Amino acid sequence: MTDQKRNVASIISVAGLIVTLGGARGLDAMIAALGHINAETFWLPLAILWAYSIANLVLAALSLLLFWLVFNRAPRSVWVAVVFVLVGLFIVTYPILFYAPGFCCWAHPLDVLLTNLLPFPSHTFTAGGIIAIIGLFALVLPREKQMTAA
Repeated sequence: MTDQKRNVASIISVAGLIVTLGGARGLDAMIAALGHINAETFWLPLAILWAYSIANLVLAALSLLLFWLVFNRAPRSVWVAVVFVLVGLFIVTYPILFYAPGFCCWAHPLDVLLTNLLPFPSHTFTAGGIIAIIGLFALVLPREKQMTAA
């Protein structure tokens, strides 16, 4: 594979990471908005239950699509795997960074993007863990062998 195709495939993998995180953040915002609407009107409990189920299915589909994209469609790149691991671990450890006294000063500018990122009900937190696992798999699993012309 030429270097240009390898670079395009790496960019597409990182774009898939961004789309997955954006979709997870959008699902979190949708669930929060439905909760606020239900608090005002008290007539959406069934819609909220369906929204949680559909949001989990959408996140599973996005994660599966990202896994397929990274491992089957793009050549494995160490740099892409490192980006996946770093982004995933940052999202997973963000609550620790936010609430630990030693890290409190530098994590607050990111609070606009990552507000209400609590571990258990957040789809963004789950997507961060899945992205870190995909990055670890990309680092650990063997790469395809380079074909050399004889």
